[in-house]
Amino acid sequence: MLVQGVLQQDPFTGHLFVFRGRTSQPIKIIYWDAPGFCLFTKRLEHGVFLLAAGASSLARRLSLTSAQLSAC
Repeated sequence: MLVQGVLQQDPFTGHLFVFRGRTSQPIKIIYWDAPGFCLFTKRLEHGVFLLAAGASSLARRLSLTSAQLSAC
């Protein structure tokens, strides 16, 4: 619902949708893999996930390359 309602994107495109909470710990990744969705979570033992350079803390949508996502 968040992908369609808030981001106004189609969750069935095969894109990865990454969500993080206010504390930046953990992040959740949703991916459509027919016949259903896959949900991945990633939590750091120490520290928090940082925003990409140039993104505001209120950004609702940010596109990342696979290399940028791998750096998380």
